Amino acid sequence: MEILKFVLTVVVVLSAVTSAFLWVKSARAKVLADSRTSGVGALLDGDIIIQGKNGERIDLHDTFNEQSRWNSYAAYSAAVCALAQALLFLVPTASCVAK
Repeated sequence: MEILKFVLTVVVVLSAVTSAFLWVKSARAKVLADSRTSGVGALLDGDIIIQGKNGERIDLHDTFNEQSRWNSYAAYSAAVCALAQALLFLVPTASCVAK
């Protein structure tokens, strides 16, 4: 039982750190706009281009898609963490087994 608890604890720690990393990556993701997207033509094609802090041109739609992709990876990792924690809670401790 102690080996199982150790393995589950490692899974909890690794998946928690992974989900944190992925959520930060999601928050910082941005897709730069193609230099060919500008003016009325870009607007008519449905492109939404915004200007970033450093003056870079950011494609808002593609950025949202990229952030969504990384966010879903983070959510899967957090789900693994929650499942491992629930299983860890269900594993009896050595003191409970000895009684």
